[in-house]
Amino acid sequence: MKKFIAFIVCVLTVQMSAKDINENPATYGKWTNGDVVFKISKNGFVIDRAKMGLPDNCKHEHSIGQIAGSELIKNIQATISGNGEELEIADPEDGKKMINLIEPNTKYTILTHYLSCGDGAESFILLNDTTGIFSEIAPIDVYSLADKVSDSID
Repeated sequence: MKKFIAFIVCVLTVQMSAKDINENPATYGKWTNGDVVFKISKNGFVIDRAKMGLPDNCKHEHSIGQIAGSELIKNIQATISGNGEELEIADPEDGKKMINLIEPNTKYTILTHYLSCGDGAESFILLNDTTGIFSEIAPIDVYSLADKVSDSID
């Protein structure tokens, strides 16, 4: 996990407050990877602090950065072949689908969030208007395909 977090830190270009950090309306809405339903707005990932029972001193942090499509493909291929360091693909077939959706010469935005009182993070990479890559970071890093459920976060 340490290597992946270091990798994320390397590709992150800007760390911002939770105010209008996400300028890509195509990411706004409700998404699911089949197990997890998550919401993204112009403020980044949306969480329900009360429902999660978070203490007041627990900050919800967001980061935004970029990764080259070629690098993303390389990471996913290494993971599928069993050579990925501390990365997993939830479903190997999803890994193949991810690769087919990624343009090698495109830079993709990574939206990441974490809690200051936690030990993990989640990230999202939009591949097209209806599909993205959701990543749970901790204790191991797991990539899964995510589909848009709704343009609304309600």
